[in-house]
Amino acid sequence: MIGLASLLAGIVVSAPFPNGGTIPKVYTCDGADKTPPLTLTTHARVRVYAVEVDDIDAPGGVFVHWIAVGGVQGTNTFGKVGYSGPCPPPGDTPHRYVFHVYGLNRKPRLARGFSAAQLHVPIRGHVIASGRIVGRYGR
Repeated sequence: MIGLASLLAGIVVSAPFPNGGTIPKVYTCDGADKTPPLTLTTHARVRVYAVEVDDIDAPGGVFVHWIAVGGVQGTNTFGKVGYSGPCPPPGDTPHRYVFHVYGLNRKPRLARGFSAAQLHVPIRGHVIASGRIVGRYGR
């Protein structure tokens, strides 16, 4: 049986930090809270990209920091539309932030402020490439 992962093309995701490295302060709540620029490389014929950034070490479970598809921004777990950088509780060991990137063969119809759950339904069956990079941040 061929797994789904073997059918997808890869996306190489580059950020201003190495995979597994520390996210620079400028991209966090302790800095300017800027959205980190991502460079995406793939051989797939991607029509549009979707991005989801999750803190997988958050005390209450996965915490969404950013969701976007084709320039349309979704609502993160902070309740804010757009990007909100890493902001783990002081004293915690550094949290892992997974930047998931999905290459889609069509753009889903999503309105500004959509939720992560609303993103996952319309992209099902349309992801033709994927990739990720993990950054760490602690306070």
